[in-house]
Amino acid sequence: MAMFSLQEQRVTIRFLHLRGVTPTEIHRQLSETCGDGVMNVKNVRSWLRQLKEG
Repeated sequence: MAMFSLQEQRVTIRFLHLRGVTPTEIHRQLSETCGDGVMNVKNVRSWLRQLKEG
């Protein structure tokens, strides 16, 4: 499985969010690709909230 740095995960999260993918689905896709080394779904939601707020 691939290992994504935190920065790579954030870029992927932003990209998928812009394509209309839900936080739960984003987490599922990251977990499927990277295994246990990804942020949890709560952190995905938190990061997206921060992104929206600027």
